[in-house]
Amino acid sequence: MGIHQLWIESDSQVAIHMVSSGCEAHHPLDPLVNRVRELLGRTWRTKISHCYREGNMVADKLVRLGNIYPNWELQVFMDPHEECLTLLNRDLMGFARPRLCSGL
Repeated sequence: MGIHQLWIESDSQVAIHMVSSGCEAHHPLDPLVNRVRELLGRTWRTKISHCYREGNMVADKLVRLGNIYPNWELQVFMDPHEECLTLLNRDLMGFARPRLCSGL
């Protein structure tokens, strides 16, 4: 697709740390983390950062869809999935999604 720069945002600080720093060889996710690190290190300039779930609603929706369809393997969408269109339009219009926090 001609991508040379990639910015990855995740609401999982643990996943970001694992991909950025690697994980111990005996960790069950070590092969997956190493594969991701290998792919990201090839030809792309990458940035990985944390964002809250409220700022990444499309990714959250895709994860929930993956849980509904457990037989899915890797899915590549050349266009947005139809169930994400409303969320993308809301992002374009600048709708805010306040983060609910418990009181201290």
